[in-house]
Amino acid sequence: MMPPDNSPHIRFAKPEDGQAIAHLFYDTVHEVNCRDYNIEQVDAWAPHREDTAKWIARQKQFTTFVVEREGQIAGFAELDLLANPGRIDCFYVHKDFQRTGSGSLLMSQLKTTAVDSGIRTLTAEVSITALPFFQRHQFEIIQKQEVTRQNVLFINYLMKCPLK
Repeated sequence: MMPPDNSPHIRFAKPEDGQAIAHLFYDTVHEVNCRDYNIEQVDAWAPHREDTAKWIARQKQFTTFVVEREGQIAGFAELDLLANPGRIDCFYVHKDFQRTGSGSLLMSQLKTTAVDSGIRTLTAEVSITALPFFQRHQFEIIQKQEVTRQNVLFINYLMKCPLK
């Protein structure tokens, strides 16, 4: 019997990915972003494993990609091509797949999709945790922001990346 192909690959998200995406979002915020945000902040950011239906519905609003690795979803990213073209809404990599190239594969896919759609600049609101990753991928800080979610204050960064 041949071993499964464990090489990572990118694909569009499917409705059946909703639960895995919901869990990945919650777990990443609570187990990765907790390095830079306190418990009150991560609880406001991701208060519970959100309804799978919400994540499925988001696939109609955004172009959503997942990276699969070792038979599971290692990360996902949402790119707005309609309401605010070029805005990255969500970008999360599973805690067990940090620093494996999964995020870089997703970012490459977002940039290619944006360019193919005629978009010249990507934008994102980036957490303290994700800031170094986005900087490595040629994003520049436009401004440091104080944002509120569920009456809890957060620091994040509005960033942009010019595309060729």
